[in-house]
Amino acid sequence: MEYPFPVIDPPFLPKTADAADTDFPVRITKRARRALYWHLVTAQPYRGPCLRIHLADGGPAVRTCDADVIRDPDYVVSRFGTISAGVHEDDIDGLRGCVLDRYCYPPGMPVLAARRPGGPGDGAPPGRLRLSLPKVKAVHPELFRRPSVFTAAAGLYLTARWWFAQADGPPGWLARRVALRDQDGQAQAIEGLAGHLWRGEACPAVAVSADPPVVAAYSDEFDHVTLLRVPRSWGLKAGARLVACNTYDVFPEAEPDVAYGPAGRRVWNSIWPVLADPITDDADRLAALKAGFPPARWDRVQQAGDERLRNGDRPRDGRPWLSQVPAALQKHPWLRWPGGYLR
Repeated sequence: MEYPFPVIDPPFLPKTADAADTDFPVRITKRARRALYWHLVTAQPYRGPCLRIHLADGGPAVRTCDADVIRDPDYVVSRFGTISAGVHEDDIDGLRGCVLDRYCYPPGMPVLAARRPGGPGDGAPPGRLRLSLPKVKAVHPELFRRPSVFTAAAGLYLTARWWFAQADGPPGWLARRVALRDQDGQAQAIEGLAGHLWRGEACPAVAVSADPPVVAAYSDEFDHVTLLRVPRSWGLKAGARLVACNTYDVFPEAEPDVAYGPAGRRVWNSIWPVLADPITDDADRLAALKAGFPPARWDRVQQAGDERLRNGDRPRDGRPWLSQVPAALQKHPWLRWPGGYLR
């Protein structure tokens, strides 16, 4: 298994390849090219055997389409392997440098996504912190394990089941076992954490309890904190100051542990706070970020964290890949991560 090398070159992508025409504005990851044919065969709903890559309100997007759509003379067309792809001439400049990738979690049919590497974060200032692979391996060794022969064979079986049977519903015990060694998912998780540290909104975090060790991670967007339970092996003392890199989303229902303070912007209802200190070697950048937070902000973090502890609020698992899921949802059967099911 080959891992990205995020310390050197954001945006932390795996190996990529050009389209058949090297001047085509979009590249493709090798894992996406490897699975592109079957993705189109089983796409639901199926809109055709070709791809239309375009700019949408949320950024780059990819859709399946019929060949007639991209035969329009205003489209620039190339091929990824045997699959034709088109970009409208009005979108060429905006899509240049984008990468077509394939995501394989949460469980179910993988999705194609066009992404623009190194895009802006959700807030200011972005973390601009570099991931340390050895430190991530110490925190999440399951993201670096290779599959056994049993897992590889079971993975082929489950893949065929998805492609041909279009299975629905929560996966069973075999899928949970195989999830421990989902190599594409493992690599994507590492890339996701690297991108998170680089682009996420950098905010202060304070250890508000040493026994059990709990950190209050602040969000400028929410003007409130998320509680994170961290391993005792991290050795955090009460009052320790850290940096949390946050990204946000909007879901039909707010996450159960989201809270807003007086200055909170009620734009988002989902947060993924990643504690940066345990997974980066950028000590100078961490120190600069911490020095840039005003004293009143640190006081606010401590106050909000103490308040949530007094209320008996349940903290999330504070390990970086797991802190995206509220504690109340961590046993949900569809919330898979590349090291297995949350439990």
